[in-house]
This record gives sequence, C-alpha cells and structure tokens, in this order.
Amino acid sequence: MRKAVTNNSWLFISLLVVCFILSQTKPMGGEGAIFRRAGENIVINGGFELEENGIPIGWSIPQNISSLDPTVARSGKLSLKYARTDKNDYRLVIQQIPCIPGKVYEASVWVKGENIKDGDPWDQGAGFCIEWADENGKWLGGVYPPCLVGTFDWQKISAIVRIPKEARRVNIVLYLRRNNTGTAWFDDVEVVQLIPPLASLKMISPAYRGFLLTPTKGRKISAKVSINREEHDLIGNPLQITSELIDAEGNCLSKTEKVLQGDEKETILYLVAPDLKPGEYRYVCRIRSDEKELGKLEEKINVVRQVEARVYVDEKQRLIVDGRPFFPIGLYLGPTEEEHLARISEAGFNTILCYGYGVGKDPEAYLEKARKYGLKVIYSVKDFYEGTKYFPKMGKSGLELARDYVMKFRDHPALLAWYINDELPITFIPRLTEMYELIKSLDPNHPQFQVLYQIPDLELYYNCTDIIGVDPYPIPSRPIDMVSDWTSSAVRAMHNAKPVWVVPQIFDWSVYREKGEPRDPTLQEKKNMFYQALIHGAKGLIAYSYFDLFRTTGGKKAPKELFEKRWKEVCEIVAEINKLVPPLLEGEDVPQLQGVLEKGKVHVRGITHENKLYILIANTSSDSLHLTLSLPDKGWKSARRLDGRKEEVKNGQLVLQLQPLEATTYILSK
Repeated sequence: MRKAVTNNSWLFISLLVVCFILSQTKPMGGEGAIFRRAGENIVINGGFELEENGIPIGWSIPQNISSLDPTVARSGKLSLKYARTDKNDYRLVIQQIPCIPGKVYEASVWVKGENIKDGDPWDQGAGFCIEWADENGKWLGGVYPPCLVGTFDWQKISAIVRIPKEARRVNIVLYLRRNNTGTAWFDDVEVVQLIPPLASLKMISPAYRGFLLTPTKGRKISAKVSINREEHDLIGNPLQITSELIDAEGNCLSKTEKVLQGDEKETILYLVAPDLKPGEYRYVCRIRSDEKELGKLEEKINVVRQVEARVYVDEKQRLIVDGRPFFPIGLYLGPTEEEHLARISEAGFNTILCYGYGVGKDPEAYLEKARKYGLKVIYSVKDFYEGTKYFPKMGKSGLELARDYVMKFRDHPALLAWYINDELPITFIPRLTEMYELIKSLDPNHPQFQVLYQIPDLELYYNCTDIIGVDPYPIPSRPIDMVSDWTSSAVRAMHNAKPVWVVPQIFDWSVYREKGEPRDPTLQEKKNMFYQALIHGAKGLIAYSYFDLFRTTGGKKAPKELFEKRWKEVCEIVAEINKLVPPLLEGEDVPQLQGVLEKGKVHVRGITHENKLYILIANTSSDSLHLTLSLPDKGWKSARRLDGRKEEVKNGQLVLQLQPLEATTYILSK
C-alpha cells in the first residue's frame, strides 16, 4: 500500500510514479549472474573534501541551512551538515551527474542524524534521491530510497537505478523530507555504473515450479531468453541460442536452436517433449558467439502424473485447493475478531490477508477462527526483511523468522498462500529470491504471492514468485481504466503463464492524508474496477481494504453510518462476482467478440460455460455509450443481465446502451 506524499514540481514524489530501479537479479542457474561495478564514482567531490570559499566544489547547497563541518566526518576531514529548524524551509542539496540514459547505476550516501522528525509518519527522514528530466528541464521521474529518522550514527542508504532512455538531465539530491526538522550530515556520496548479467531465463511452460504432467509426448516446453547485448559489447554479433532437455544420466532428449541477429535481444524457445517417465530433468540454455560459449542458463523440469500439493497453480493459472479450482475473492484486513470474520464470510468473501500475521498475537487462534468461518488465509511474511520499516525485532534474521512461521503453519488447513512482498522495489529481488526459495523448499504445498505497483519492472520478479499482484488505486486522481492497463501489463509480464491477482480499490485515499476532502469511490466506480480486472485476466481479487472502511480523512474513525454504507456496496459487488465464479473457473474464453462503439472506451470479455455465453462489459468513460457486439455464433437467441433485465439479440448482434461507468454481465442462451 503506497502512502501519500506532497507534490513539489521538480521534487514531486508521485504516489503512482513508477521507479525504474533495476535489481541485482540472479537468473536461476546462470553464470556471472550478479551485477559488477564498472568505472569510477561519477559524483564530483562525493566526500566534500574539496571546497572553495566554504562551498563544496561540484555541489549546489542552500545557504544558512547547510555548510561543511570539520568536526564530523565518516571519512576524510569534512562532511556536509544540513540543519533545518523551520519545517517550511524546503531547500535541497543538488549535483547534476553524467549518467548515460538506459544504463544502470548503484547510488549510495552515508547519513548521520540528530533529532530528525515530522508529524507525518509516512513522510519522514533524511536521505537522498535520484531524479531525471527531459531536455527542457521537465521532471520525468525519480527513485526515492527510504529515509532515516531520529538520532542515529552513520548509516548507508543505497539504491540500484536504471536511468530511462528519455532522460537528458539527472540529479542526485540530498535532503530532509518535506516538513521535517533536525540535523543530518552527509558523506561519501557515490554513483557507479553497473554491468548486468549476460542473460536471464524465464520458464513459460511449464510455469509452476517446473511441473510437467504426463503424458508428455508432443507437449511444448517454452522459455524466454533475454540478452544484455549493449553492456557486454555484443551489438551486431549473431548469437546462437540452444535449448536442450537433459535427463538424469546427461542424455539430451530434445533440442532446438535459434540465431539472434545483431540487434535482437530476446526470444522464446520451444522444445517438443518426447514421452517422458516421471522424474527430474534439466532444461539447459546455452549462448554462443562464433562457436564460443558465452553463458549457460538452467532450470529444473519435474515430470509428474499429478501435482500432489494441497494448493498449487494449474496450467490454466487457476488455484487448485484440495483438488478443486478455487477463485480467491478476498480482503486485506486489520481486525481479526470473530465479529469481523463472520461479517466477511457472510458477505461472500473466501480469503483474507492480514498485515498483522506476521508476528501478531496468537496466530494459531487467527488461523482457527478463519477456518471456523470458511476463510482461507494468505499468511504474510512481507515484513521479514532486515532494514524495512516493520521488520520484527525478535533477535532473529528474516529468513530465520520465515522458517519458524512456515514450519509452524504449513500444514494448517486454512492456509492458502504465503505473502512474501508488499511493493518492495527491485533492489530487493535477491532477498525476495532467497525468501522464495526457502519457503518453496520448506512448504511445497502452497504457492507464494506478492503485490507490486512497479509496472514496467514486473517481469523482473518472474523467477521469485508463483503469483503476481498489482494494486491500481485510481480514484480520484487517475483515469479509472488504470485498472485495465495495469492488469493487462501484468498478464503480459507473466507471459500469460503465471496468474495475476488484482487488488481493487474500495478505500478513500483521504484516509492517508492529513488534509483534503473525503472522496470514496462510488458504487459504480468500485464495481467497474472489479469488472476491469476480471475482463483483463485476473485470476483472483483481494480488495484493499476492510480496515479503511472504518476510517475517514486523516485516519480518523468513520461514523457507523458511513461504514455501513461502504460495506453494503462492497457486499453487493461481491455477491455479483460470486455468480461469475463458475464460468471464470471452468469456462472457455471467446476471443472472436467484436464491438463497434459510438465513442469512448468499453472493455469486453466473452466466456462460454455450460451452453451459455457470458459477456462481461465495463464502460470506463463518463458518457453513455451505444455498443454493437457481433457474436461469433449466430445461434445465440436471447440475452439477460445478471439483474434479470432482458436484451434482444438480432442477426448475431447484441445491441447495448451503456450508462456512464456501467459494468455488468450479459448471459446469452441458444
């Protein structure tokens, strides 16, 4: 869940800005898989040792609140002191740095603090950011690592950053966040270019943990290979990419080759599997140039008659629970008393995700209450990463904590999945991979789930999750079809191979802001967002959030009447979604639906199930729209909406008049 931050032109920190951070991703089984540093520090005078008339050379510093300090230094003789007593005196320390667009850099700053504080818990601390602009100085984006608060000795803040190709000016900025007061010292500022690994490999089929079901003869095994040509001086060089399926004795059972021409950077390779016996096999990808092997990537293939796990993802990206397809309709929640769980279950939800569990009080009782009310639990270990804001200080590492909780609850019948990441940036991918591999080894019976808003970077998380989630929260400041955009982007990033779950917005953004007018999404907006997610391929819905329904602007307690109104609307939507679960789980998509619009935007999905055609529609415009749908089969004779209203089908066409933001389902019969 992203927290609101204040706007400020060049240092505007958007809630929905997508940071182009590139991780230290290690392709599974790859060689030379971590970034290596290339070149020198591109920051001028990063240690503040060079000065002219008391001003550090290379830096633009605000007078009166910043100065060189000969009494405090991490290294050398000087540091930069930044002291703010007036919270409104929001000035910055800046240096323009010669970054190359499209390249990757590691940026770091050492910070020491004294009494740094602010009343807003979501916008505190001293630290740094990297920002970029176009040739006219227009702000385009930035990366904003977590800042440090309070009184503390020297600590290092770092981030790995990909500079977007459209950037023409890049600044490193040292600062106290808006409305903060206190004193910070900065030293040893460094930005160094990194060279990424030669290649990465992503298994597309089989996608879920390498499970390939028998019989295998004639089935396709596919994988995506991506090459970092520029960073490895391979521009213009043809590359031979070979994939092989190898058995336990080292025999090659199937092989395919492809040549990437000089400017091609990625490809999808297909192998045709022979008749394989159950057992473990290796998928090996080799990269050659002029017959010289440059690298090798490898994944495991597990051939099985059936997946034995209690909960797993099948080839249709459905969750299978105790042998049956399951569509999660869930809520993020805070309170876990029986009153709340009973209310949630009665409304038709089947899944809950509580941030407090984790290390909350009496987790056994929490799981047992969930089971009592027929609710499945996505158990959160999202905070088990040292250095993150809510890391539990219990004398153990994050991996040790994860091991304890996984071993304790992996056999509980209420457990659905493990929640391993809530919006952590790509710099965490090495640690997310460690967590993913640990939990997978300890609990092969449950998948792992994470939620992100870093849309351009979703594919980089492919190898460290089983299920990806996105959390578009557009109301009131963004177009409502942001939900469609994010869902479709996630499906593409997962290559339509791993499931995408969506976190629809049911909360008022003003809950997270000290000031501002309350603005709940309307019933029509909420329903529209749920529908958009389903139309564009969501395999689960976990709404955010139940606890915010009890709050209003600034986090204050909402009147009972307001909660009841909100909850009634949510229940109405969930009741309708539950009616769609059978076709969503068991139906077949109809890609041939074609629509002619008078104007505006309409999103449509067709599903056939039990001799009926379900057409899900969401009008994301603020206009009434006239839509004519040409049906793939002229045998459909009648149509009705879920609310019972009938529509006429003529000559294989369904003609509709859609209200602004209308979202509904039409059921057609022959």
